[in-house]
Amino acid sequence: MLTDCRSTTRLTAPGLALLILGVVPLGCGESKRDTSNPNPTPNPKPPVLVCGNGIINGLEACDGSAFAQSKNCSDYGLGTGQVSCNASCGLVFGTCGFTDYCTANNLYSNGLCDNCELLGGVADPECMTKCGADGMCGDRFDPLTGNWTCRRRGMIDPDCGTCGNSIIEGNELCDGPTFKPGGSRCADFGYEDGSLTCNNCLPVFTACRASLCGDNMIEGMETCEGTNFNGQSCEGAGFAGGMLTCTATCGVSRAACVAPGCGNNIIEAPRGETCEGANLSGASCQSLGFAAGNLSCDSSCRHNTSDCVSPGCGNGLIEAPIEQCEGTNLNGATCMSQGFLTGTLACSPSSCTFNTSGCVAPGCGNQIIEGPTEQCEGTNLAGATCLTRGFIAGDLSCNGTCRYDESACVAGGCGNGIIESPAEECEGSNLNGATCQSQGFNGGTLTCNGCRYDTTACTGSAACGNNQVEGLEACDMTAQPFPTSCSSWGLGAGLVRCNSSCRLDFSSCTGGDFCQERGYYNNGLCDPCELLGGTPDPDCDSCISDGQCVSYIDQIFANYSCVTATGSQDPDCGCGNGTLHPDAPDGTILEICDGTQFQTGFDTCVAWGYSSGNLSCDSQCLPAFMGCVP
Repeated sequence: MLTDCRSTTRLTAPGLALLILGVVPLGCGESKRDTSNPNPTPNPKPPVLVCGNGIINGLEACDGSAFAQSKNCSDYGLGTGQVSCNASCGLVFGTCGFTDYCTANNLYSNGLCDNCELLGGVADPECMTKCGADGMCGDRFDPLTGNWTCRRRGMIDPDCGTCGNSIIEGNELCDGPTFKPGGSRCADFGYEDGSLTCNNCLPVFTACRASLCGDNMIEGMETCEGTNFNGQSCEGAGFAGGMLTCTATCGVSRAACVAPGCGNNIIEAPRGETCEGANLSGASCQSLGFAAGNLSCDSSCRHNTSDCVSPGCGNGLIEAPIEQCEGTNLNGATCMSQGFLTGTLACSPSSCTFNTSGCVAPGCGNQIIEGPTEQCEGTNLAGATCLTRGFIAGDLSCNGTCRYDESACVAGGCGNGIIESPAEECEGSNLNGATCQSQGFNGGTLTCNGCRYDTTACTGSAACGNNQVEGLEACDMTAQPFPTSCSSWGLGAGLVRCNSSCRLDFSSCTGGDFCQERGYYNNGLCDPCELLGGTPDPDCDSCISDGQCVSYIDQIFANYSCVTATGSQDPDCGCGNGTLHPDAPDGTILEICDGTQFQTGFDTCVAWGYSSGNLSCDSQCLPAFMGCVP
């Protein structure tokens, strides 16, 4: 949208700029219209406040003998004579030597719509073209006539935008709360102060104040100005109170002053009044020595204490510091607030003090666990067990001092009759289902020594100790198919050794985390990460009946990973059904054998490092090598 503001500095005859008060430009004050109405009602003439006071205010072109531009006809290009001002504060060119303002100032062919017929001329033919859809906003407020140029003729210029969208467009002077720069204050239009508003995209001056009565200065015959009464008051005039008011002509009015006497809502102390209606002069039953109640004012403007409550136990009011309570009102106190553990606090009816006979005192034996001094109470162990106390089994109890009795708990360690996997392989006669055959021998009797398997009574092909990796061995003496550098496993400095059970020993490694190094955490499979220098694998929590087999054969520890990490097989792996479980998505073998079924490539003794023989599968779905020949 194009905006034409050429009239803001329109040059008249001797080149003078025609401006309103030197602030608001003439050609950029267009009020937007609703273009949906084909026959709009022209805007009413904007309000002209205090026209006739001889001062240029608002959009006035003149006021009495005061002119916004000049009173000389020559300054308007109209020859000799003087311009006069009518009763509406508008210019009159009738006494000028030449009365056609538009002809004198070449406005009939200036490219704008002008109100020439109101300026001593004829209708401007340009209004018929410039007030249409030509890409230029031609409608503007003309201060010489007090009219919009296009709209006065009932024309709508669609290029002027929409008045009412709070955006200055086209030639608007304002729009809603938005004003054109330099024209947002009453002072910008010749008033002293006040609040400028906007209507139909023209400033409204109804809240502006001119330099008359109301300028906060008491002058001449004025006896007041606004709230300034020059020291006068209702009381000074003999009234009981009230507020003086100032009339529109700046004269004092005592209409709002209050005459003396009870009932006038003013407490008159010299007359012996202590109150007036609801005004008790700040007094209350308490300030007059009562315990509580509702103080009122009687018909003689004296305090009425008939509804006040006298002090004393039994009046329903707690009077501190003598009283602690009243009836069922304990003032928010409880047994706990009085230093007890629990119970029901009561109030003594004779003394209004607390009765604590129903409260429970602290101490062992009150069936309440009081931490941290007490751990338990009777059979209440606060959820603790031997296991939560760091033992591996047993029955926890509570002693006479309300502390845990751990004498019946079973500590961990070899010899306690409980196999603690993976640190222990066996306990006494409990071999955890292992045999000489499951350990790679052909026969014999497997025993337990130091909670580790003792194969000295086993017979046949004793694989471990022959310096040759066979079966499920991870290493054998110096024969180690796996890297011997701890750093190769992501476990810091040091060397990986081979122990007497032909298993890798990581104890000499200085640090690192094998599972973190290889991304085994949360990979969908249970890995024995805590045995490889790391922390328990969260995947091992899935070694349960959830339809997903997460266990696989781990050659380093010669067992399935769920058994190695958690001590129990994943029931979803299907061991014993004679069918191999499908491999994991990444190709990891989840079941090496089941009954007569073997994974391809793992179904012969030779594949496991033996020279020949017959391979079988045991009840734990592990390959059995008793028929293999070293």
